Amino acid sequence: MAGDIRLYTSARNLDYQVYSVAITRSRMPSETKHRQIFSALAAEIGAGQYRNTGRLPSESQLVSRFRASRPTVVRALRDLQAKGLVTRRAGAGTFLAQAAHTAPPSGSRELGLLIPGVGRMEIFEIIAGELARLARAAGYLFWWTGNADPHSDAQASLRDAEEFCAQVIQRKVAGVFFAPFERTDLRYSANLTLVTKLHEAGCAVVLLDRDIGPFPERSDFDLVGIDNFLAGHTLAEHLIKLGSQRIAFVAYPHCAHTIDARVAGAREAILSHKLEVPTPFFWKGDTDDARFVRQLSAGRLLDAVICGNDYTAAQLIRSLTKLAVRVPRDLRVVGLDDVHYATIISPSLTTIHQPCRDIAAIAFDALLARISDPDKPSRTLLLTPHLVVRESCGAYLSNPAQARGK
Repeated sequence: MAGDIRLYTSARNLDYQVYSVAITRSRMPSETKHRQIFSALAAEIGAGQYRNTGRLPSESQLVSRFRASRPTVVRALRDLQAKGLVTRRAGAGTFLAQAAHTAPPSGSRELGLLIPGVGRMEIFEIIAGELARLARAAGYLFWWTGNADPHSDAQASLRDAEEFCAQVIQRKVAGVFFAPFERTDLRYSANLTLVTKLHEAGCAVVLLDRDIGPFPERSDFDLVGIDNFLAGHTLAEHLIKLGSQRIAFVAYPHCAHTIDARVAGAREAILSHKLEVPTPFFWKGDTDDARFVRQLSAGRLLDAVICGNDYTAAQLIRSLTKLAVRVPRDLRVVGLDDVHYATIISPSLTTIHQPCRDIAAIAFDALLARISDPDKPSRTLLLTPHLVVRESCGAYLSNPAQARGK
């Protein structure tokens, strides 16, 4: 199985431990090397990769594979042994423990999570971790996957998702949390194919953050997220109260349908104040591209920009700084998500907070309810967005003239 792996355990009154696997393609930088090796090998064991031979690669092979020192590899293997997953025989090698030969049970006490961007987006890292904790506490095995490699092509991500769906269908997993694909022309057809296969197999589905189709359409699947229309409206309303009159919206091409809802909310706020909506209003491009940012800021025709998320906003602020455009004095910039780096970029970012743990808790309850009653009407469960005011919006400038660059 390609990629790095994340590991969760569930004891559940069994005489062995079962390990659930998440395929990602990146790892949090704070994780030590021996823990990376331990997690990778443990998840491969859980996936049955060594079941045929019962033997793990040699220490020398692991040193070469992970580009680690022998003591680091040995420490990881000792941790596996301490967990009861392997036995080590001096002069012979490392072998699966008896419990690791036993296949995990399939059936109704298993849940799945499919998030293509997990590991690349902080909010999904938090949601995934909280869902795993809730599943473990409720006695469910929890399988999750998502391509986190920012350089991976869309086709590879789709293949990973299709493989994961085939696996959870084969195991008769009771329900799956799914954050639909974005940033690909194939997203709608891919999303529809995946949820249709799961539904036809009798697997309950709860969508996270966004629907499978374009805003404002709604599918027949339960959806949990924030009110994105209200989020966009709140950001625009805040900027207008600060004196902004020429506001634009910026996002990457092929962005999630949540962005369309945020754009619609921002536009409505502008119109409600009888202000002119700039043409163009919705800019789609790479905010790390100097040419695109130069076009956006040319002539200082705009006085504020709402970004589709914090990542886009952080890149825009960095690019504007290189072009000697001062934020917020020359241009106010706001984002959405409230990820950790929103507080460490300069100026700190005004944004909308994503209540990730609340989203996870509500989604978990929604999936259990869907499993218990598959025929109940579909629900849209939207949390109220909350504005977090920091420096980038210009709220803390000492006088209004500063906001106009005077």
